[in-house]
Amino acid sequence: MDVDRPNVKWPKSHFKHWTRHILQDYGALELADARASSLTNPIHPIYAHWNWSIFDSDDYYSIPPGRGAIPYANPLSGDDYQLLRPSLRLASNFLTEPSLLPYWHALLFADRVPLASKGVTNVRQGYVGGFASFTRTFDINTNSFALSTTELAKTQHALKALADSTYLVFDPKENPGDWGFTSRYFTKRVAPGFPGTACDININILLLRALQSHHLTISERLRVQYFLALAVVHEVAHAAHMARTAMLGSPRPSGTYRNEQWVHEPFFERDILAECGHAWEQNVLNGSQVPFEGNPECRFGLQFEKWPGSQGVSPDIPTRRKPKGWSTIYALPMWFVQAMFTDKHWEDVRRYGAMQVRAPKGLGWRLFLEPGSAVDEDDEGISWDNSSRGRPVDENGVVWPVEEAGAPADPMDID
Repeated sequence: MDVDRPNVKWPKSHFKHWTRHILQDYGALELADARASSLTNPIHPIYAHWNWSIFDSDDYYSIPPGRGAIPYANPLSGDDYQLLRPSLRLASNFLTEPSLLPYWHALLFADRVPLASKGVTNVRQGYVGGFASFTRTFDINTNSFALSTTELAKTQHALKALADSTYLVFDPKENPGDWGFTSRYFTKRVAPGFPGTACDININILLLRALQSHHLTISERLRVQYFLALAVVHEVAHAAHMARTAMLGSPRPSGTYRNEQWVHEPFFERDILAECGHAWEQNVLNGSQVPFEGNPECRFGLQFEKWPGSQGVSPDIPTRRKPKGWSTIYALPMWFVQAMFTDKHWEDVRRYGAMQVRAPKGLGWRLFLEPGSAVDEDDEGISWDNSSRGRPVDENGVVWPVEEAGAPADPMDID
């Protein structure tokens, strides 16, 4: 985005001190030598063209049945699927790179340890049973490939099998900020070897429309493609949980259930909320990443923070302790987004490990969610990767990058 483009109105919000010029100087908006994606890796079977549909209307019940994988939807056109390819290649790397598979192995196969229900809040009606957590048996942030050859092959096979019971559809409800959701799909067969149910993944059609636009700069298009990749991987985490956990109750011939009941998603390690998609983002990407101001064209850049952060708790998600009263929101630099769309970067991921996909913490915005909140100096996990703790915060709450603290001074070599 040309920072002075007159038809782009900069939003007025609590980011008022993060001006477009500050973000541009940091490198979060336009990359001078931005290049389109050059990824060449295969697309994962989950994201194959035949698995995609599109709703032509938001009135699902007044339109005739379509010919797509999901009733009342039609197949995604070849032209639209072509627009998705860069995002789907990136998403596929997140599902196939060995150093990133420990989380998926834990989600699919790790023992789920029962938890006492005392202190767990925000329990939605319709769920049954107790609560559970799962964990890795090793640190995903190490550079060693912690999975054995057998575990790696088992995880890769299971993720491929999910393609037989996971369906993706662009949803016409235009709700910026509601980027995707995953639902159990009772009339479709579940993937072989899984006891649970099939599912459909609904992705906000605003992201497809952004990619259909001819007015995006290369940097803006890269950000949309990057965010769409994260959205479809985030939702696959929910699909994996649904495939692993069986429904409870008596099935009807239609495939729905009497007294419909299902199992809570588990807490991951010490996470505050039980939400598998955000757990993947936090533990693999270094935080929950979304467009500034919920803009589907990502014109104002991308932000990330330690989850749940400013997103807070949800009435639909089990919560086992109160989140801290402050958060630091970081701007995602474009050199990092650009690198993600190069084969060379993914060669580095394979060579050096999972740390290569963790978002760098440079320019931040300190946000106090509760009056009088103080930065917790004993908060675990915020000091090892150039976090905001101890870094200068000006009178406007801006946390400035400090090169000596480990913030990247120059873009990584992506040639």
